[in-house]
Amino acid sequence: KGLEFDNVIVFDAVDGRWPNYYSQGNQAQLDEDARKFYVAMTRAERRLVIAYAKGRRSPYSGTLRSQSITRFMVPLLPFFSTMP
Repeated sequence: KGLEFDNVIVFDAVDGRWPNYYSQGNQAQLDEDARKFYVAMTRAERRLVIAYAKGRRSPYSGTLRSQSITRFMVPLLPFFSTMP
């Protein structure tokens, strides 16, 4: 299957990054983003960490905006444990 690593960390796993904001409306690009996310997750041999921030501060106005975990993770959430 290719290169594998003991530990894999996928960070910033929020909608707008996975899938990329610019992929919206382009099914081929959405499929490619889903494939890349899957490949990243399947490279882990021992530990897989999926990280995301529930909120993000705007660099321009300083306001806090909420973020959602990527839609690619929603069907997989029951298989992951969460940290407090």
